[in-house]
Amino acid sequence: MQNRLKSLNWVILLLGYVQSQNIFKDGDFEASNPHQYWQCDGGCTMTSVNNDKVNGSRAIKVTDRHHYYQGPGQSVELKRNARYHVIWYVKQLNSIPGKLFQEFRVTCSFRVNDNLVFYPDFVRDHKVHPGRGWVKLEGYMKTPDRDFISGGLKIQMADPGIEFLADTATLTFIPEETNWKENANKRIEKYRKSNVSFTFNIPPNTDPHEYDLEIKMTKHAFKFGSEVTADLIIEPKYAHFRELLFYMFNYATMATYFWQWSHGPRESPDYGNSDKALDVLQQNGIPVRGHNIFWGVDRFVPKWVLPLSQVELEKEIEHRIHYVLNVTKGKLESWDVNNEMLHGHFYENKMNDPYYSHKIYKLVHQIDPTVKLFLNDYQIVANGTSVSSYVDQAREFKKASIPIYALGVQSHFDDYREPDPTMTLKRLDQLAVTGLPIWITEMDVVAADENVRRDWYETLYRVYFSHPSVEAIILWGFWGPKHWIGEEASLVSGSDYTINAAGRGYLDLVFKEWNTHVTRRLSSGKQFIVRGFHGDYEITIKYKGVPVVFQKFSLGKQDKQVTIDVTDIHAQVIIPTTSSPLIFHRPAVHHKIVTHETYYQGRATSGDSSTMNCVNKWSAFAVMKDDQHVDVKCPQDYVLTGCSSLTKALTAKGDGTSVDTQNGVICRAWNGGGPENYNSPVHAFARCCKVTGLKCEYRATPKPSPSEFDVIVETKCPNNMYATGCAAHNWNRHMDGIYPTTHSCLAQNQDDFGGTWSYSICCNAPNMHCQVKKSTSESGHKIGDSSVVSCSNGWTMTGCHGVSEDGDISGSFIEGDKCIAFNGNMKTPGMAGSVAYATCCKTM
Repeated sequence: MQNRLKSLNWVILLLGYVQSQNIFKDGDFEASNPHQYWQCDGGCTMTSVNNDKVNGSRAIKVTDRHHYYQGPGQSVELKRNARYHVIWYVKQLNSIPGKLFQEFRVTCSFRVNDNLVFYPDFVRDHKVHPGRGWVKLEGYMKTPDRDFISGGLKIQMADPGIEFLADTATLTFIPEETNWKENANKRIEKYRKSNVSFTFNIPPNTDPHEYDLEIKMTKHAFKFGSEVTADLIIEPKYAHFRELLFYMFNYATMATYFWQWSHGPRESPDYGNSDKALDVLQQNGIPVRGHNIFWGVDRFVPKWVLPLSQVELEKEIEHRIHYVLNVTKGKLESWDVNNEMLHGHFYENKMNDPYYSHKIYKLVHQIDPTVKLFLNDYQIVANGTSVSSYVDQAREFKKASIPIYALGVQSHFDDYREPDPTMTLKRLDQLAVTGLPIWITEMDVVAADENVRRDWYETLYRVYFSHPSVEAIILWGFWGPKHWIGEEASLVSGSDYTINAAGRGYLDLVFKEWNTHVTRRLSSGKQFIVRGFHGDYEITIKYKGVPVVFQKFSLGKQDKQVTIDVTDIHAQVIIPTTSSPLIFHRPAVHHKIVTHETYYQGRATSGDSSTMNCVNKWSAFAVMKDDQHVDVKCPQDYVLTGCSSLTKALTAKGDGTSVDTQNGVICRAWNGGGPENYNSPVHAFARCCKVTGLKCEYRATPKPSPSEFDVIVETKCPNNMYATGCAAHNWNRHMDGIYPTTHSCLAQNQDDFGGTWSYSICCNAPNMHCQVKKSTSESGHKIGDSSVVSCSNGWTMTGCHGVSEDGDISGSFIEGDKCIAFNGNMKTPGMAGSVAYATCCKTM
């Protein structure tokens, strides 16, 4: 099929002057009959008017709209996997009662076959209203990288009945910038470096050949940062996270001020941990921006705020601003005051004021004039549909004399999709016309292959760092276990803090390619120029190998002169040294153990047998749905002494096991959640034993473990009974596993949210003794790798369990005389595999 195909592109269109040829015919709508070149999709009416226009002598008026998708369009020719620049001017003429804003968007359709049509949006503006007058909608779009037989580009908006004018429509082809990397490097050389002129004065009668010089950059002036939360900064268990943060980055966003999720009383939320974290960051030279005071998207507004009257709401807004600024004053450089205002309009709608957020920003500035105010939004550069809307919003704030410092561009790129440097640069240029600095505030890319992820991050870092308007690049997390997306967006992986390929790529850029480090001897000249990256520097001069001068300086956007005087060649100076945090040494694990008063679930007594006799029973697989369970019982005359489970694919996708006694004694296994888990349902494994006089009690904790990292909840057996088996259940899968002691069961939580329920199977019989055997080696790091332990001769296994300090156990079971515990996830070197535990009993 040809790569160049006709596409019916509908629009109510856009633009002003561009140098490339306009693909649209009559883009200025100058024809007296607009139907000569344009069609009104869905039967709406187009009328040529001359009393209100952007350019030329005419515009078109669109009326009789009965469906949201109705608008004018034109047939054009588009290429496959090609870039286009589209602009239209639109003016809304009327409103819907009770609704402040309308959403205008340019939507394209690409028909692949009779059954498959794509409808991507290329431009969106959620806040159009008659008071804005003519609105310029501008965007850069890319057609699908696949053959399509037809396409369409058209205007859509939320409500039928809206009438509008359209004028000056432009659609132009944008060639790919194939040499973007070379051009980016030239911009980096131009905008991120300055010249330093050095002059060195040494004592007379000393030989310049004896002087060695080192000029070393120690910190970038450009802001490379990451989002953090208070727990990562103040809790001892995250000490190595902090070491990496302080080494890899020079800026942070504290994302712990969300109104909806604030703890404590409404009138005085508890930000004590955040305050402690700010102190730690400040002590380590990390400036911080706050995120956020308000978030106008309805679902992120506190539920108790939603029904307030206008008077009540305004009072609460003023109180929150005063309270939050008071507890953070002097500790934050800047604020995301009202997050994502392009997409969330709760405060405007509630107050019936399209510019109500202006009042919020003005009050923040009035209370604390020192803190910098940010806009912050998405679909800007990563997606690009809201760039022109963002530009207009920034201009409105500037027109209202609100001192916005910078545009926050979130930069959450589409999962598993390569960033396009050509489009990214074009969108940055769009934003730069505001004259405001650009901060990349929440960047992440998602790629399962860490080498691909490295390349994608490198592209974005290089493009952003090269643009003169960009002042900061802040990731929305860098450590996999605490990243909001997970390992596939991380620079650092696993609980052993492995620097993955993406992380090594970042370090190579920031600490090697974009770093200045000069060594030379003064014999080559005592005056010379170094072109260096902007930042902080240290100079060390050694005379005959001994450091005699140590001096610091900073280099900014202006060229600098530095003079160094060596006055005493016998005065040895101390050079500060630091150790690299890039190598992680796992600290000794000390677990917090919580013991709850257990409750009695039930009792069972086995049939007679002169020796310990045990059998295995398996259930079927559970139905493939979140939190579905499957049960298994023991045969008649046998009692349940052990309960475990295993997933079909040996992946860590189960929620664990529990013991139920409502309808007999049951071992129950639970499915984990999410569609990605449905190919790996669980089945339950029951160990069933009998010996004369064997009695078992089934105990459980009345509540789960605390939501704390690696906390253990212990379920003890009464009256010195033996813990022949255990069970543990966590609704969110965040569990390291469970293992027995002689007289109790220990269930270990994996993360700091979600608790683990613990169950103990407590048994005794005349002359019965039990002991616990632990495997001497961990499993490997691949899915399905196992750890194995056996009982000594003459002992019978009654239960089998597994645990890992890094979680992700897929299950355990007894096969012959072996207890086998499986690792359920790919782990990096240094992480803990599974460890098998067996309870072994015999009667004397």
